[in-house]
Amino acid sequence: MKNTSIVLSGVIVSRFFIFLFNMIIIRQLSVEEYAHFAFAFSVFNWVLVFSHFDLYAAVSHRISYLRALGKTCGINQYYDHARLLSSFFSIIGVLVAFLVAGQKSYGSVMLFVFMCGLIPVSQITINDGYLKGVGRFRDASVADAVNGFSKFFFICIGFLFIDKIRLNHIFCLFFSSTVLSYVCSSGLVSRYVNIYKGERFVFEMKSICSLVRFSRWVCLTDLMNTGVLLSGNMILANCSVTDLACFNLVVLIYSVFQIGFGSITTVLIPQVSNKIARKEDFELLGWGSLNKLILVTAVFIFLVMLFPFHAEVLEFFFNKSEYSKAFSYLCILLVAFPFRVISVTNKGVLQGMGRPDIVAKVSIITLIVNISLFIFLYSWWGLVGIFVAMTFSYIVEFLLIMISAERNQSGKIGPVPEIINY
Repeated sequence: MKNTSIVLSGVIVSRFFIFLFNMIIIRQLSVEEYAHFAFAFSVFNWVLVFSHFDLYAAVSHRISYLRALGKTCGINQYYDHARLLSSFFSIIGVLVAFLVAGQKSYGSVMLFVFMCGLIPVSQITINDGYLKGVGRFRDASVADAVNGFSKFFFICIGFLFIDKIRLNHIFCLFFSSTVLSYVCSSGLVSRYVNIYKGERFVFEMKSICSLVRFSRWVCLTDLMNTGVLLSGNMILANCSVTDLACFNLVVLIYSVFQIGFGSITTVLIPQVSNKIARKEDFELLGWGSLNKLILVTAVFIFLVMLFPFHAEVLEFFFNKSEYSKAFSYLCILLVAFPFRVISVTNKGVLQGMGRPDIVAKVSIITLIVNISLFIFLYSWWGLVGIFVAMTFSYIVEFLLIMISAERNQSGKIGPVPEIINY
């Protein structure tokens, strides 16, 4: 609970400043410009998963394992191999992201600069895994908070020196914020790299293979999860700029309710693995928990629907009348919230049981269901159909994860990836 609270505090601070950063952008840009920014950012987030390949999870797992065995000379070797692999993926990712997002009317130079932010951000995630692996959760929390604050800081700096901030300015300011975050993160890591300094770095392909084997299923899961939003952005980008902007605004507000999801998984994976190793029982979040969450969520949705000043509040914060129905769409998406809580928790349990492959396969099915319903219902009901499609796909995900978790709750753990001895 202590480490979870520390990590979550950094996440909350970071997301608070990122929300302010997005709110300023939405107010400053026209609906069309914000739609273009949201599309580029969705591409950025999707390619980012490939760029860091979820190696931070492998680094955290390996380093904590090596520390437990007292083999500290191998800690920096794993870290260096992960950084090297992430750098390679990031360079490819920049080119892929630039080509995918380049179909919009962006300035080529500034778009390329924006996508180059993939390189420092992917390294930040590796540093996060390192800090958590050596047990420095407070430093990881500080790095996360700085990451959010730097975006808000640079957008404020932009207001001081730029009369009218346009989309290309935001691309440049965003890249600058990622560089500052990387410098801070690397500074925090450098203190512990010196402590665990061992043999001179020697490239070993088996180390690369070991890291990839651990991360591949987790990476595939994240690609499918971010693909839900990316596919929505790509469909709407070719249909309606206004719908694209409103869609991303609703997702932005909804993300506030999902702020602790990442912390749940990072705590559950080692906890469940530990219990299985000690042959202890563990519990899933089941139907009883779901009923309670549904009741609480229903009350909240009811209160939101009764609130009389939806349009006025949205116009006050975001300064655009086109977003006046965002709360109505949010209520549709909130129906999925209790199912998402159970799904995310039981995903962590399955991954802790050594079955990330199951989670990845369920995520693929979820993406296929979402895209199919998205296209079909959008043609019928517009934005309402979009959020109904997302809600239904998340319920399908919940059912598949619940069935898989219950079937695998036998105390058996999947194969443990190879640990390289240095």
